[in-house]
Amino acid sequence: ARALEEALKESLLVPLGDGYKFAPYASDLDAHYRFLHARVQQAAYALLPPGERPRLHYHIGRLLLENLPNEEREERFFDIISHWNRGRSAVAAAGEELRHARLNLEAARQAKESAAFGPTLDYARAGIEMLPADAFEHERRLFLDLHLEGAEAAYLSGDYQTMDRLAGAILHRPADALTKARMQEVRLQAAIGRDSQHEAIQIARTGLALLGITLPHHSRRSKLQAVLRTRLAMWRHTPDSILELPRLQNARIEMALRILSSATSAAYQVDHGLFMIMLLMQIRISARHGLSHQASYACVLYSIYETAVKGDPATGYDYGRASVKLQESFGPGYRSRVMCVFHFVSSFWKEHIRACLPGFDDAYRAGLDTGDYQYASYSAQIQTASCFFWGQDFRALEKTAAEYTGILEQVDHRAAIFPHLAYRQATHNLLHGDRNFSILDGAHFEAVRMERIEATGYQLCQLHLAKLVLAYLAGQNDQALLSLDVLRR
Repeated sequence: ARALEEALKESLLVPLGDGYKFAPYASDLDAHYRFLHARVQQAAYALLPPGERPRLHYHIGRLLLENLPNEEREERFFDIISHWNRGRSAVAAAGEELRHARLNLEAARQAKESAAFGPTLDYARAGIEMLPADAFEHERRLFLDLHLEGAEAAYLSGDYQTMDRLAGAILHRPADALTKARMQEVRLQAAIGRDSQHEAIQIARTGLALLGITLPHHSRRSKLQAVLRTRLAMWRHTPDSILELPRLQNARIEMALRILSSATSAAYQVDHGLFMIMLLMQIRISARHGLSHQASYACVLYSIYETAVKGDPATGYDYGRASVKLQESFGPGYRSRVMCVFHFVSSFWKEHIRACLPGFDDAYRAGLDTGDYQYASYSAQIQTASCFFWGQDFRALEKTAAEYTGILEQVDHRAAIFPHLAYRQATHNLLHGDRNFSILDGAHFEAVRMERIEATGYQLCQLHLAKLVLAYLAGQNDQALLSLDVLRR
């Protein structure tokens, strides 16, 4: 307190409360101050020799960490970590590298819960930088967890190069199978985001093999076996009885379901037979081993089988509703994918498409909130297409599609952005186009470019649906029939 008297007299500091009056006479009395203005604080900081700043940051961070009450320490946790990270050299000199790394791991996990993936990556990097050279041998769990959090955050931030580097640090070492499988799941999601669907399926096979599960290749025999096994597993179950199953307790099975659920969308785009096999595997595993986050997705996928294969949309709808209830019981983690598939496949059999649109918006926003960019992107694309076919006011649709485009480009989910842009361009053509409005090329989209890339069946289907509508409205029946022929094939 005496050291601050001069600053108080010059009004550079402002006391908080009356404790400062007695602080010089009682060493155990708390006195609190703040700078008069942020610029005063900046000026005071500038006077510090650069070489002295890391030591001061570390000292402040340590004092806050060790002296604040628990509740206040939690509230100011990121401030504390900021001081430690700005004082890294002093942390190393004090021999507290491991403590620093653990604090950054905790900060990375808290930032991820808030969907702040850029800061999550920064904290993970800071923790990794503080690890000693022999960390994998002597602090293996800390090493693995920091690289896992960093790789996932890098993927979610669109930094695929960093993701590959951090993934390699685990996959090229003798880590446990569960950790390697989790890292393969991150790589799988990144491959889907980069529109490398075949690569994603191969990564899924590798990850499942680590867990002792074989993903069969698509054939008539493997598909028939999957159907028969699933009917045997599900014959006594109803949508209501699924909700009464016990909770899953096996970490390996849960990871296998996570990999399968992530890879399902890739199979849907490039191999419908494999998609059906993976769909049935998930509900069969859930029925046998119990419920988890992933079971809600398995249940909504099973609604596709009931609806499209067995031809029973009423039962499919009931399984879809059960999946929504399951998702709500486990929290928001899988909400985006459950709501997207439910409204895309099941709900419109009983509800008008107008009633489904809020569900796609719900799925889109839930995906952005939880980091499920894959299904946030699909939900945005499907909503654009649904509004186009439903006949929503095209001026409103054009505005919404433009907003979605910005987000899809930011998360760089290429599997969804091409079909989305096709419908955005079709909307623009009908709203502003001239007599050549049937040509699906313009400021937002070039059909020729999409046809030249290695487009998936799903992407080509969406492209030719848009071209079919434009050609029909323009009276170009021959061109419309060409697109129809592509759709049939």
